[in-house]
Amino acid sequence: MTNIGEKAINLLEANHKIKQAVESACLVSNITEKEFYSKSRERHLVDARRMVYSFCRNTLNLSWLTIAKYFQINHATCIHHNKVHEQLVGFDKEYERKYDGFSELVKAEIGFVDINSLIEEIKLAKQRNLQAILAMRTDA
Repeated sequence: MTNIGEKAINLLEANHKIKQAVESACLVSNITEKEFYSKSRERHLVDARRMVYSFCRNTLNLSWLTIAKYFQINHATCIHHNKVHEQLVGFDKEYERKYDGFSELVKAEIGFVDINSLIEEIKLAKQRNLQAILAMRTDA
């Protein structure tokens, strides 16, 4: 019974995070949610959707199936958009800038904490602390 409850809670949390990602993509792309969910293939709308699909997969670690179910699309569509996203980030600086802004906005909205970033910050803080201690000992 608790397993079903945990799955329901995880699904609700995933849905909330995806909704926040959509809202942030709309804000960054200067579009409405109606435009985001439309079937239009205008480049700026497709880019906004692509950013959300990729963010959900790469940052939130959601499965292709979870993302596809939420947006009522085929999971292969999500995979395709993620591949194109990776290519665009590599050579389209405007897209990369927009994605970085979108990503930071969503992370702030959902209170996302990247464990690897925290570990790096802790390592740097320890290194600075150790250097300060060593500097004090050499001065004495």
